[in-house]
Amino acid sequence: MKAFKWALLGICVVALVAIFVFAPIIYSPTTVYGPIHLQTCPRYPNWESLSCWAFGFGMYYGRTVFQPNDSYQLGCPSPTASLL
Repeated sequence: MKAFKWALLGICVVALVAIFVFAPIIYSPTTVYGPIHLQTCPRYPNWESLSCWAFGFGMYYGRTVFQPNDSYQLGCPSPTASLL
């Protein structure tokens, strides 16, 4: 019974670490600054993991300025980007 409790605790710890590092659950849009003639600052919706928010390393789902499609990315998105 004692081994079962330790195994269950280990599984819970692994699951919590995986959610903390890999699950993109925090909304963090990237604002794109372009040349003055564009006159708009589009925002790309990104979702980042708790570890991106806390430590600056983790996973995010979304896109950056130069990506055509949304995708999972390793690392954290920049809160601002520039087309200049």
